Amino acid sequence: MRVPGQPAYLRSAPVNSGQQESKMQSFSELSISPSLKKRLTAARFSAPTPVQAAAIPQALGGKDVIATAQTGTGKTLAFLIPVMEKLSAQEAAGIAALVLVPTRELAMQVVAQYDALRSKQAQPAALVVGGLPEGRQLDAIRRGARLVVATPGRLEDYMDRKLVSLAGVKTLVLDEADRMLDMGFLPAIRRIVSVVPKERQTLCFSATMDGTIAQLVRDYTRNPVRLSFGSTLKPSENVRLQAFEVADGEKPELLSRLLNQCGEDPRGPFAIPAHCGPNRISGRAVPRAGRDGCGCPRHSRAGYRPRH
Repeated sequence: MRVPGQPAYLRSAPVNSGQQESKMQSFSELSISPSLKKRLTAARFSAPTPVQAAAIPQALGGKDVIATAQTGTGKTLAFLIPVMEKLSAQEAAGIAALVLVPTRELAMQVVAQYDALRSKQAQPAALVVGGLPEGRQLDAIRRGARLVVATPGRLEDYMDRKLVSLAGVKTLVLDEADRMLDMGFLPAIRRIVSVVPKERQTLCFSATMDGTIAQLVRDYTRNPVRLSFGSTLKPSENVRLQAFEVADGEKPELLSRLLNQCGEDPRGPFAIPAHCGPNRISGRAVPRAGRDGCGCPRHSRAGYRPRH
């Protein structure tokens, strides 16, 4: 059935258009290695979210996947589990999986999640982002990282200087694709994907799917499984959004108060990953907060594109 206003690509999606139901109730039901199941259990992952339950089996089966879901629905684990399972089954050296994300902070979260689940034998992921010393990033690549988690701008820079090869990539993940386009990364994405082998699996996750993103994923996927969950116009009910109108001179005082609140209430204004703790939030330190090393992420000043 044709839906007015919907891009032609989504109207002709060959498989699984609309909200998906899955019978999977536990990660133990997945066809993955016993060691990965054990690490998921140790990390206290037991019941998958709807997007995880629908996307992971399809990705494990080798399908290209396009998934739209609200922020806070567990999309990171939805692509990390298939990526990690494929990496454990592949013998070839070099970069085999590439995850593109819009911001340094999100890249760091993905790498932290990967590190929490990888085996001791698995190579650490290479974090490729701006704003951090490149020596450590390049060392991780030279030491044989199989997974690279990157922002498009910094990865394109490394490509220009011939510091990285993507010739062995077998899995490409576009995470928060709509935000990457919002931030003007489309030219960089196209250049990066142009050097990735065409014979690969592509997983695309986005909060929205308008015409521009639909065209992007049409160019880079083959017979994809199309998954959609809930309203993509607002974040998950698990995410609380607040806005504060404040004069410039009062911002430090407000920030200090909010950061102190987040130490008292885990549901407070900032979500602190359990593996980080209050002293390892990414971003610049805010001494006035009374908490060394505690800050808030920097965000792009790129123009805002309305989400449909």
